[in-house]
Amino acid sequence: MPQALNKSEIRKKYLRLRKNLAPDFRVQADEAICMNLFSVRELEAANTVAAYFSDGTEPDLSRFVKDMMCKNKKFCFPRSREKTNSTGEYEYDLAEISDYPGDFVKGAYGIPEPRRTLNAIPENEYDELLWLIPGVAFDMKGRRLGRGKAVYDRLLGNGAGFKIGVFYECQKCASVPEEEHDRPLDMIVTEKGVYRCQ
Repeated sequence: MPQALNKSEIRKKYLRLRKNLAPDFRVQADEAICMNLFSVRELEAANTVAAYFSDGTEPDLSRFVKDMMCKNKKFCFPRSREKTNSTGEYEYDLAEISDYPGDFVKGAYGIPEPRRTLNAIPENEYDELLWLIPGVAFDMKGRRLGRGKAVYDRLLGNGAGFKIGVFYECQKCASVPEEEHDRPLDMIVTEKGVYRCQ
């Protein structure tokens, strides 16, 4: 029996898969993902959505965000702060926006982030948010593999609301290794459909 891949090996494999998606496929898949998100009843009921700005390889949610903001849905996005933790990684907060993409500037790792002048969401309100979370790989038990910097693990803390992973179908993994600090997803949305985690 072949040995299971570790997190580093899985990350390398699935980052390559995602990066190598054809541009035409990516456009069609992003459109399908947005359409699938429109069908999620938890999103319709949420007051504020914590979303992400694509790094260019992650699914692009621009259409979904713009359409939902036109319907007066509130959105917030991760914003880096100083490198203050023991690993030398950036700490993050969430800032509410009112103009997409006008409220964004180039942030950590070259990914757009909300401007510094925008108000941060109080941490005691994180449990009331609905989260749209990108990642490198996922499995059907809701386990998610990120980039290895634990940005979302720190933001999510001990729970923090309903969590939807947003992926391409090719990022589905048979089993993602799990650690104590990992926060499982409640739902996964890909271009193929909406999956409630087992």
